[in-house]
Amino acid sequence: MSYHETYEFLAIDRCLTRSEMRALRAISTRATITPSRFYNFYDWGGLRGDPRDMLRRYFDLFVYTGNGRPELGMLRFPADRLDLTRWRPYVTKQRGATEPASGASVATEGDTVILTMRPAEDTTLWPVDRETIDDVDNRWPDDYFEDELLDEAAWPVPLALVRADLLAGDLRPLYLLWLLSVQCGERRATTVAPPRPPNLAPLTGSLHVFAEFLRLNPDLLTIALETRQSGARTVEELLTAADAWSRTQRRKEAERAAAARSRRLAALEKRQETEWREIERELDAPRVRPSIYDDAMRRLTALHELAVDRRNEAAFRGRLRALLDRQGKKTSLQRRVKEAGLEAGTEAPE
Repeated sequence: MSYHETYEFLAIDRCLTRSEMRALRAISTRATITPSRFYNFYDWGGLRGDPRDMLRRYFDLFVYTGNGRPELGMLRFPADRLDLTRWRPYVTKQRGATEPASGASVATEGDTVILTMRPAEDTTLWPVDRETIDDVDNRWPDDYFEDELLDEAAWPVPLALVRADLLAGDLRPLYLLWLLSVQCGERRATTVAPPRPPNLAPLTGSLHVFAEFLRLNPDLLTIALETRQSGARTVEELLTAADAWSRTQRRKEAERAAAARSRRLAALEKRQETEWREIERELDAPRVRPSIYDDAMRRLTALHELAVDRRNEAAFRGRLRALLDRQGKKTSLQRRVKEAGLEAGTEAPE
């Protein structure tokens, strides 16, 4: 099975020149290249150029996906249009040329700033470990700022909107990036959450898609966005509250599912004789279409569930055996019943 990957770059602040487009064509002869876009996909191999260098030289936005799943995003900004002192509580400064394996970091390269974002592997919350998780909140040197200032095609546009928000001084995307660092286990348990930007909740459409891009845990996001909490919370408090919320929601969902099942079985119990008759009538046709077999099996499976719930399996199996005897020539039915494990002494294959 091939691994489908895409590389997409956007030029937002300016258009590419003809010479720049020729230089990009030398990197890939099959890419889609326009004055504002570079796009290529691969089922094997990969891009010959360095995405970070291409972003720095030509573009303002980069998204990499693997099998339609976003794996890396980078945004480029003019350094003189950002006040990075306001970014300091939210995102880590990249040290050296090594990019972090997860989360987000920012680096100044000449007159540009590059924000690198690696979405979480999944939406699972990492456990908090006070002893092993580095405290990255204060990795920015105190004197640093004195000297230096949803479909794979769905991601670039919302990221472009996020970039515009950041250029306008909006800190809300940075708060989501801080939550990503919490989710990825990059913050110490005792770290206090940075100030929550105003108007964060409810999320705008672009911020909602941005949270999806980052694969933020929905329970962590819900807790972080709630307004009834007074005062800043630590990472441990956030994760504990998110876990408690998740458990509560799962319990409520299980209760709703159990209640719905109870109502469904009660209604089926009242009409079970009708169900048996209708199954028999459907199967009595000289030629039975596959869809009829599908419907019969759906009904039989529901009747079996009812029998198990009411501890009346023997009666169910007796009626099923009588049905199969009468429909003995219909081998498709016999096979389906056996595969479903509805007969006595059989079990559905795992």
